[in-house]
Amino acid sequence: MLLYYIVLFQNRCSSYVLISINQSLSTL
Repeated sequence: MLLYYIVLFQNRCSSYVLISINQSLSTL
């Protein structure tokens, strides 16, 4: 069960990083 939360947290973090990178690229 703990592994599920770890994977979920990593997915959320990676998606947040991708979104922030896309936003910073679009402002260039």
